[in-house]
Amino acid sequence: MDGISGYTLMHGDVEVAEMSLHDDTGTVHGIGDILDPAHLPVGVVHDGIIDGESLRRWWRKRSIPAGRTGLENLLQALDIGCPTELLPGSMGLSLSDQYWIRGIGSDITWGDVNFFDNPFSGDIGDLLFGYTDGCGGCDPSSPDNTTEGNLKKRWEIIDGRRVLVKSSNCQYRQEAFNERVASIVMDALGVDHVTYDILWVNGVPYSSCECFITTDTEYVTADRVCRIRKHRNDIPYYDHYVGCCSELGVDIVPDLDRMIVVDYLMMNNDRHLNNFGLVRRADTLEWLGAAPVYDTGASLGHTLNWDGMAGDPERECKPFARTFEEEIDLVSSFDWVDIDALRGCMDTVEESLQPIGKLSSERMAFILDLLGQRIDLLEHHVNRQR
Repeated sequence: MDGISGYTLMHGDVEVAEMSLHDDTGTVHGIGDILDPAHLPVGVVHDGIIDGESLRRWWRKRSIPAGRTGLENLLQALDIGCPTELLPGSMGLSLSDQYWIRGIGSDITWGDVNFFDNPFSGDIGDLLFGYTDGCGGCDPSSPDNTTEGNLKKRWEIIDGRRVLVKSSNCQYRQEAFNERVASIVMDALGVDHVTYDILWVNGVPYSSCECFITTDTEYVTADRVCRIRKHRNDIPYYDHYVGCCSELGVDIVPDLDRMIVVDYLMMNNDRHLNNFGLVRRADTLEWLGAAPVYDTGASLGHTLNWDGMAGDPERECKPFARTFEEEIDLVSSFDWVDIDALRGCMDTVEESLQPIGKLSSERMAFILDLLGQRIDLLEHHVNRQR
């Protein structure tokens, strides 16, 4: 039988719960006393009852997802079977929230260990990116152990800033540039968003963005928010999310309007419940509102060949409707949309596409034409509502 070690689940400097982990897998063995129920992760308390299995799943999902590019190389190099094994070595620390684990009897504090103020190792990122073949002396203390998403990515400290560097997954390497295009589009619309730039590494383009969470705040995904109450099958998921946010005191509709419009323009087909959500203060648990829009790379026909891109203009989307045309009908108001500003940003968009050596001039022209068509279609919806 494998060994078991005891920990305290911490939220900043708040002791939340006693728990034990399997030494060989890093998964939860048992949950002991709940020390501060209010500070438990969002979505593990249902109708006032703490769901132990939900807490176990929350911890398991905190690790690198099974579909992450580069994970196999990491597991082989470290000779481990699953990414949850890395969580204890990094104390479960993240750059998205203030949850972490502290060994029983330890007196270390959040200020001693958090990755917002303290340095972290680049070893896990190196292995995920395939830079290192061996594991000699690998330091697992890294936020890369708790970062969601399947694209190859890593956290770096650049000029004192915590920066996420993310690759593209398709043959055209378009996703990194789509993030930059989306930033330009959102600047034109005045939508709160994470700003992306292009970072070239060994001739390969990566998107880079600064962490939007601080030592005072934390990010809670829509998936976690939606778990605060059971979803009834007769309630559309849009209404369920709006209702959950309202229960937390957040009027989310104006921010959803903006996110849906951006995804409509970009034809983003990978907006899911884990890449949008809310921000709150970690100490007071005060909800501050919607997180800035981020992760818009899976857009503008990024995986499609020429014939596929020229096909169905009403491609399937998510998370709230089957197609973009259905989802755009959920927008409550277009009063904030400036079509002239969108058309005015097209020159900047074109400039951002120029360095894409992997794209033919025809493909770049099609991307610009596609975005122009989306602006025209959006204008139709704006005029219809007005």
